[in-house]
Amino acid sequence: MKFFGIEKRNVSTRKPLQAVSVVFFILLAAAFSLILFYHKISLFLFEKDKIDVFKEDLQQIAIYFLPIDKQVAHFLVTLDHIIQGYLAGENILITQEKEIEETREYMQKNKSYLKKMGFAGYEKIIDFVADLRKYKSEFFDLMGKNKPYNYLVILQNTNEKRPNGGFFGSFAFITMDKGHIKNLEIVDSYYPDFIAYRTRIMAPEWTSAFLPDRKIGFIAGNKFGFTDIDGKNLKDLYEKMFNETYEMRKVKQTMAPDLYEKLLNKYIKGVIFIRSDTIEEIIPGFREKIWEWQFLNASVDLLRGEIRGNKKEMYIQEVKSFFAKHRTDIIKNVVNNFEELTKKQAINIWLSNVSTGMQETIQKNNLINTFKTGFMYAWDTNTSFDKVDGFVTKYIQIKDANNDTVKEMRGDIIDINDLSKGKYTMGISYELKVPDQYIAFIKGLEKKYDIEITDREKGILAIQSSVFDDPKRGKVTKWRETKSTLYVPKNIVITDVEGETLYDEKFTTPFANGLFYQILINTNNTKKSVKINFEMK
Repeated sequence: MKFFGIEKRNVSTRKPLQAVSVVFFILLAAAFSLILFYHKISLFLFEKDKIDVFKEDLQQIAIYFLPIDKQVAHFLVTLDHIIQGYLAGENILITQEKEIEETREYMQKNKSYLKKMGFAGYEKIIDFVADLRKYKSEFFDLMGKNKPYNYLVILQNTNEKRPNGGFFGSFAFITMDKGHIKNLEIVDSYYPDFIAYRTRIMAPEWTSAFLPDRKIGFIAGNKFGFTDIDGKNLKDLYEKMFNETYEMRKVKQTMAPDLYEKLLNKYIKGVIFIRSDTIEEIIPGFREKIWEWQFLNASVDLLRGEIRGNKKEMYIQEVKSFFAKHRTDIIKNVVNNFEELTKKQAINIWLSNVSTGMQETIQKNNLINTFKTGFMYAWDTNTSFDKVDGFVTKYIQIKDANNDTVKEMRGDIIDINDLSKGKYTMGISYELKVPDQYIAFIKGLEKKYDIEITDREKGILAIQSSVFDDPKRGKVTKWRETKSTLYVPKNIVITDVEGETLYDEKFTTPFANGLFYQILINTNNTKKSVKINFEMK
């Protein structure tokens, strides 16, 4: 072959192998892509029952859905655009109004499909958004679309329980502007009553059973447990105290100029009640944070090294710093846990001067607590349990005439729609049990802040019973008590009250029959109860 000028070709076996390898890796990559695609799709369609719209990469998920469903891909991209715009501080009520409406319409029409995709946890908020469709302009207005509105946020501290909003020792004054919380001030709840000490609201005559003087101040403006009554009272009190009857001398005595300038001469659009034990559930470590704030509040003189006024100084600084830092996280968690929060009525909203339709929408979605005839309401005001109401377990049991248990629960609102006419006995027990974990936590705070708390602080924080000096009796243990009001429908008659009450009295209102009672508990690990006999006619 070489003789003819033709040389045998030296063909290497490596190049075909390389070509095969390249093809193999391309196919392998494609296979992995298909597997990943299938995994992502199956994850959202079959496995993941709840996605987090604030954490998931919705743009990436949209890419996976693009070949099979362009509409859902468009929905995900639009939703992501709205969320990112909000987190960036946009007034999305204007800049993305069209996109918000498109998203609402898609969610409403495709709710079942979205549940399969992983949006099952957002079903309740999807329903709420759908209900707001007719009142979109009004809702956007309330969120500060075109002008700011002020709201009071009553932080219902379950460690100092009060009906429909026990104060954290403070309340929040917030301004909603362009859909965002633009101003957030934590205010000592005693300030309003101090700067306008003569200003009070007169309660109806039927309240004399549990309000002898019938006067309601701001610190105790949440007497009734019903959002519509308490919300209006707190709005009226705030506007009178901060706009009309305040004494400037006392304002300057209690507040710095940068604070009172934000609070004076302001009008309140609504009042929002939030249970602190609910925040504990959606923000990890919040319970311990509350304990630490209580410690700061009780021990402020020791921490500052002197006895002087403004006892909540350190506490309010800490609370304000926390909520300012976590305000966006709290909003995210409210959205992500909307169904659970509304089920527990953890958030209640009262709004002034809004349409009947808006009020009905709030009521339908369990965001306001008003008296309903198919329920009993057992509210507690634990005025002397002080910082330990969170350690009081309340248990309710209803038995029929045959002594069979027909209802048992822990809580304040009893659904009696399924009870038939007849005689019943309702037992309500209260057990005070301060856990060892709490006591150890307080001791740890002593080390952290390098102080040793005295009997005064130990009494406030429930490490031991409080003792006071009585001229005639010497050292006397201070009692802890619950003042409770039970509201029942008019077709229920309370016939008799038995048990360990210090005092009890029946009363009648225009909308319900009622009972007021007091129970005292002096020591830890103690349970006391009351039995209420009633007839449903």
